[in-house]
Amino acid sequence: MTKMRTFWSLLLAAAVLAGSCAKDELGQAGETAPDDGLSAKLVFSADNARQGELLVCFSSDAAERIESAVGAMTRAGGIATRSGIGDFDAVLDGIGVKTLRRLFPVDSRHEERTRAAGLHRWYFVGFDTDADLDFVARQMAAVAEVSKVEFNQQLRHVACGEVVPLTESPVVAPTRAAVQFDDPYLERQWHYINTGNTTLYDGIKVGADVNCAEAWRLCTGDPRVVVAVLDNCVQWDHPDLAANMWVNSDETLNGADSDGNGYADDIHGYNFVDDKELTISTIKDADHGTHVAGTVAAVNNNGRGVCGVPEVRATTTA
Repeated sequence: MTKMRTFWSLLLAAAVLAGSCAKDELGQAGETAPDDGLSAKLVFSADNARQGELLVCFSSDAAERIESAVGAMTRAGGIATRSGIGDFDAVLDGIGVKTLRRLFPVDSRHEERTRAAGLHRWYFVGFDTDADLDFVARQMAAVAEVSKVEFNQQLRHVACGEVVPLTESPVVAPTRAAVQFDDPYLERQWHYINTGNTTLYDGIKVGADVNCAEAWRLCTGDPRVVVAVLDNCVQWDHPDLAANMWVNSDETLNGADSDGNGYADDIHGYNFVDDKELTISTIKDADHGTHVAGTVAAVNNNGRGVCGVPEVRATTTA
């Protein structure tokens, strides 16, 4: 025990010594930037954030007051620009506020779960794009009723390179026979069942896989499970995916929010980047998302394409 205490004492002393040599941005030893206690409330930074936008999470008590204020303004046919919280509204007055709305729309079918998860406390705040984002965020964080202020990060499509379809190849019987599936490209999915086929990769190692064969002997999935693919769009009519794509049967493709969940035309998912329905104009709009969805929900034993790890319903949230 004495040796252990000595060890921790020396470790603590070293940490203190290292901290005493820390330098701030000005390079002055022994000095640290002042902390007003607001940093803990901030999520991300303004470096890659959308200008004129912040996401704010309020305390549970404050959320009820905000719902009343926002609801009154929207029911009157206007756009909500007041929260009903004096200190927060004072911040809004100085930034040219344009809108204040719940980040996650009200969907009566799931509202109970939404509130249980605290998602009703999150609000989107839109304001003048020339306002100093860092300054505004810290002003909002200084309000007692505010729990978190998140910088709304910009999302950009990252090219995955050219999409090259798989070419036909000889059947590797041991791979497919192991699970009695007839999907022609299963032998190429070495990450599922690795038989050591060096025609795929000369450094391949037998058994370096996710043990799909063993898992499939127990269960090949449950179509009641819905998995959201957070990626670019999924080609929902792909012949090896269509049968397993999630379908919002309460929605109609008519440019309106038919089921009242806050999203128009969300038949198979929604485009949360551009806040509109999903569209596919080129293969690059759905290359990686379709690849991921294939791993999640490709139809097994249908004589075409690849296999999915579990057989579930997939929905795209590009």
